[in-house]
Amino acid sequence: METPPAMPEEAGLEPRRQAVIEVLKDRFARGEIEMAEYERRVAAAADARRAGELAALVSDLGRSAPPPPAVPDGKQQIVSVMSSRTQHGDWLRADAVAVYAMMGSVDLDFTDVRPGDRPVVVEVYGMWSNVTLTVPAGMPVKMDVSAVMADASVHRNVAAERAAGNGIVVRGVAVMSTVHARAPR
Repeated sequence: METPPAMPEEAGLEPRRQAVIEVLKDRFARGEIEMAEYERRVAAAADARRAGELAALVSDLGRSAPPPPAVPDGKQQIVSVMSSRTQHGDWLRADAVAVYAMMGSVDLDFTDVRPGDRPVVVEVYGMWSNVTLTVPAGMPVKMDVSAVMADASVHRNVAAERAAGNGIVVRGVAVMSTVHARAPR
């Protein structure tokens, strides 16, 4: 079984979680696991709180596949295929986030994130999906998403202006999707 490289528990589970999900996607694409089993394991990966729980999700899949690619430095990846992902708390570990959503939803909550001194770039690639960014009051958001039969908008209670300092820049492509930035309810 090819498992993601070992990393200290305190380094965070998100890169390891994404690597395990990549292994599961590869095995599903190869026909080694059925859809129901794939969905069960991806849901368990999303709920995992320890590295051992993640490793157990791929331990029985054999050694035929190459190891999953390393998570690139400086960019977090969030994938949602026919499922939902929610990021909340102090989850941001990079200056850029790549969101890949297909027939799924992704909720990115920035209210407890400690941004740096430059804008966070969120790249959205969505098809038949919903991506919502919840941002603190006063945080500027620049929405620059190409929308095809879609809606990409900044809610009126969010500063829709060029993001400078600790703002957010949202770019990418949304096809038959929604991409919204809003303040907390």
